[in-house]
Amino acid sequence: MIMAVAFSQPLIPLDIIELIMEQLANDGDTMSQRALKASALACRAFLLICRKHIFSSIRLDGQEGDWSINEFKRILEKDPAVARYVRQLHYFNDFSGKRGPRILRHLRRVRELTIGSVDRMEYSPSRKDWNTFSHPFRQSLRYFIQYNDIVALSLVSISNLPMYILWSFPNLIDLELFNVAVASEAWPKKFRGPERPPELSILRVRHWSIRAMQDILHAVESGASQVCDLSGLQDLYLETEDGRGGRSLDCINSILRSSRSLRTLELTIYPGLVCLETLSQNLTEESLQTLKKITIGPVIDGPSLDPYLHFTQVLEQISGKNILEEITFDIQIDTDCHCSVEPTTWEQIDTVLSGKGFPSLRRVLIQVTVAWYSPGHHEFHSGVESLGSTAFSRLMENKEVDFDFTVKLEEGVQVWAEGEELGLSDDAAALTLSASEAKDVLAKWTTSVESLMGWLDWSYWVKCRPACGYEEMCYLPTWPFFGGGPRGPRPPKDGDQDRYHSKFLNWVWGLESSTPPGLGSRTALPGEGDDDWLRPQPRCIRRMEPYGERISSS
Repeated sequence: MIMAVAFSQPLIPLDIIELIMEQLANDGDTMSQRALKASALACRAFLLICRKHIFSSIRLDGQEGDWSINEFKRILEKDPAVARYVRQLHYFNDFSGKRGPRILRHLRRVRELTIGSVDRMEYSPSRKDWNTFSHPFRQSLRYFIQYNDIVALSLVSISNLPMYILWSFPNLIDLELFNVAVASEAWPKKFRGPERPPELSILRVRHWSIRAMQDILHAVESGASQVCDLSGLQDLYLETEDGRGGRSLDCINSILRSSRSLRTLELTIYPGLVCLETLSQNLTEESLQTLKKITIGPVIDGPSLDPYLHFTQVLEQISGKNILEEITFDIQIDTDCHCSVEPTTWEQIDTVLSGKGFPSLRRVLIQVTVAWYSPGHHEFHSGVESLGSTAFSRLMENKEVDFDFTVKLEEGVQVWAEGEELGLSDDAAALTLSASEAKDVLAKWTTSVESLMGWLDWSYWVKCRPACGYEEMCYLPTWPFFGGGPRGPRPPKDGDQDRYHSKFLNWVWGLESSTPPGLGSRTALPGEGDDDWLRPQPRCIRRMEPYGERISSS
């Protein structure tokens, strides 16, 4: 801590302290937030500096029980001035009680609003019907919107959402739709909307929201009042829907035709959409003179698919008519699905970009993620890696373009696959790992899994309740230290659970033995059962021997 004595004035000038705290707030990660909160407890001067950052973003979730909503309500009642610090509000899962409205009426300076229904334990969360929101809550939400200048709005897992609600946000420039479906009610006769609908600069359409966006666009095309203005759209981020390629492509093309100043285009393409060739016909001439960054993320699930989904033809057609500076292909090869590793298939991007039709191009990134769980994956992985030296000779020689080709195994799979290759499975003929090599592998795996957990920010979504003691840590059993996930190896059955635990859980957590996986014995942790493999729950686990755990109530 940057202090001489607790609760005394700091030795460093407060303006320097304020810059440090501002940087911690901008970092946004869990550790920075903890440091910010700890600093606020140091002295009153630090408290006055830190609390505007601590309360700048608030998350209220009714699914977490009464804690988050009631606690913030208590803070506001004790010190209403805290409300003026709130700039971002994330509100989930409480649309019928009185607690939410009592909080909303205090807030007057919110700029970014996220609202919806979220179940963090589900991969595909169910939608909350807008019509089930209580009348008092909807009324409070309406007043809240009127009293706050909302410029960024995220709608999450809501069904029957009235599309005209967007008119309540006249200054809206950033809209995200995540798992949203709009109401299918007929447009009122002789009904006219505002003269100036929200003019969007940023649009994100994610996770089964293509249909909602299509309905919004169709309302305009059918002669109804315009729901939102996309002519000034600068940044478009869109995920297609698995198995609905035609609908997704129609939506993309409609948005492209509407925009006149596109700057960033990012498309994540799930199986079902196999060709992007028509995009060039819908990019307006104005957008071609402003578009600087394109990211295409195909998911390849078969050997016949072009890894670029024919986007190279789009590049051919806009050659000489663009100011593109950066092109990224984030290609995912789906589980157990081969794709071609012939250089002639992959070098088409090298051929297109080697001409003089892209004078502003400065960076080309091709990143291939291989999700491969079957024995023999190594040969295929090596074949993809070899493309970096055989398929992109012109790009590699171009000194004006920063070219990068990377191949990686999916994070969790990488640990499992490497363990198989090192002979750590019980059916391996022999274990060739020395003690020092085993220690190095353990360190590497621990870093990899911690990196993945940090990216997922599990400490934010999953917490032990009641909180763990000082000598404990909150632990969420996870593959490969526990069982499988929806895209990984399935949970073992019957006696196979012993194999997985003996290989990973005991060794990594040091519960019994320091020997590498496959050589140690296994003793079940208290509270383990068949249900834990299907729906793992956070637990408090001791940091030091004797190891043990207690199950946390969730």
